[in-house]
Amino acid sequence: MHGISCLYFGFLSIIHLVANDGEAVALNGYAMLPSGVIFGTIALLHLYPLCSFRRARVDPIPTLPTSRCSFEYWAARWPVPDNIQVCLNHFVAIGCETNLAYKMARYLAQTEVAYLYAITLGINCLCTSWLLLLKRANSKLQLIGLIDCVMSTALTAGFPLVFSPFDWLALNVPPSRLLVTSSGSDLVIKTILGVSNFFVLRRLRHTKKSTPRPLLRTRSWSRHRFSATLKLADALRDHSGSRRHLTVSSMPRLSSVSFEVAKVAWEASKEYFTWEQEHQNVVLAALVLGLLWGGAVLLVATLAVFHRDACPSYCEQAAAPWFTSDCRCVYARLHCVRGHIVDSRSVDSYFTPARLGPDLFLLHVQRCDIPHGLNATTTAQFLYLYGIWLEHTAMREWPVTALALPSSTMLVHLRHAPHLTSLPEVLSAPPPTLRFLYVAECPLSTISGAVFQKWTHLLSLRLPATGLTTLPPEIGGLSIVSSLDLGYNALTALPIELGTIIPHLAELYLDQNALSVLPLSRLSSNPKLGLYLNRNPIPSLCSDGCAWGRLDMTNTLYCNTTTTSGTQGVCGNDCASVCSRDRVTDYFCDAACNTTACAFDGGDCLF
Repeated sequence: MHGISCLYFGFLSIIHLVANDGEAVALNGYAMLPSGVIFGTIALLHLYPLCSFRRARVDPIPTLPTSRCSFEYWAARWPVPDNIQVCLNHFVAIGCETNLAYKMARYLAQTEVAYLYAITLGINCLCTSWLLLLKRANSKLQLIGLIDCVMSTALTAGFPLVFSPFDWLALNVPPSRLLVTSSGSDLVIKTILGVSNFFVLRRLRHTKKSTPRPLLRTRSWSRHRFSATLKLADALRDHSGSRRHLTVSSMPRLSSVSFEVAKVAWEASKEYFTWEQEHQNVVLAALVLGLLWGGAVLLVATLAVFHRDACPSYCEQAAAPWFTSDCRCVYARLHCVRGHIVDSRSVDSYFTPARLGPDLFLLHVQRCDIPHGLNATTTAQFLYLYGIWLEHTAMREWPVTALALPSSTMLVHLRHAPHLTSLPEVLSAPPPTLRFLYVAECPLSTISGAVFQKWTHLLSLRLPATGLTTLPPEIGGLSIVSSLDLGYNALTALPIELGTIIPHLAELYLDQNALSVLPLSRLSSNPKLGLYLNRNPIPSLCSDGCAWGRLDMTNTLYCNTTTTSGTQGVCGNDCASVCSRDRVTDYFCDAACNTTACAFDGGDCLF
């Protein structure tokens, strides 16, 4: 258990420490660096017992440890009654697990996963609570402590890591947010689980060292078990050969055997369990509370999953929060052609809390006219809205301001609006909470420098196929952007100011432009940069030893006229004449790659 906990909290520590700004924002991370340090410390705590190779000596007469750094020293100095300690540890564990079960039921679109989690938690409460009646305190500490450690590790680590498909943002981001610390209380709960597991396991180790011999079964239990086994075998042998001729007269003998077995089991249980306990009132109260707790979790989770109103057909994913029965849609995708919506000039009536619930996470509109976009009240009423996707629309304007986007909205995806010739105000002057902006296949032609000055808070900016011919020098003010897409435009030159943001970029798309002279030496200051220059009339590489993490110049003038072996990796083959190979399977549906030869953009367009 120390090893599993060490791996789990070490994994959490790595996630928090290596996450970049974009990942931290998208996952709603809280205090990423301090959380990573705390989880790393907990991992080291669980690693410490694994590094101790000293063989423990079994001593029937425990002595007071002298080392102030040992757990046994402080446990002996301030002893806590065993029953009180067991009850406290048990309810701290199931309390934290219940909090996580509630969050999973509220946010996860995989309702079967959240329900399975709740069932596991409820059964744990119902079964483990009876162990509080064990006679021997050491056995009670060992069994309940070990079960709580196993359940805490399985429920907090196993479920978020194993049952998390990454098919879509609605399925991807919520499970990932369960792993990342999202608030101060979330950090406290995860810390309590990790530290309490450590001390429980240390107590188990201390108990094992101070126990002179294992618990042995009594002769009476062996004799009763042997007698009951003989009687049951004799009864089964008498009737195994003639089960078809089993009569009512033979039933009393089987009933007597079953009664004897039950009697033996009851007598045996009295050797290990008793109602008479030290601090009896506390133990009985904990037993009743544990049973009620487990039953309540099972009841609430079952009602949330099976007693719920149906969602509309355009709701792709829905959650099942506790204490609710209405539709709680997480991802709504309205396709006006498939939905046979004749008049799609306004689709706001399809997106209301009365139809979808208040927890909408992703709003997706496809092939609807909406010439004036969505109303401000439509998006503002969903306080948990993460992303808005508008694709293949006849939008001409979107007359709303930044106030139309709730503070939770981090992503806006506007694609293929052939009548939109200028950026709407909500996108040209977005709120500071917007971090990912994707505008593609819209005839914008130009974007002013004033707009770029209002995009300084963006982490990802994608403007492919927008007809851009020039870039303003204000693009150098995008100081925190990590992904920049300027492909499929008509750029002939790049501003010098672009070099100031190169150290922060992870990927830069300049494919399908008209760049013939590219100052590549200015772009060599970031060895981790992915630079994509496909289908530009660039005649040569830089001559001063430029190096990038990824460079693609497929179908450039350089690749088409060079046959040396040094072009391997730099030059390749595109799946279509207007599709750059690096855009396939990039999680964006590129119209140029939406062909059978490119496997419909590697699956990005298959929805």
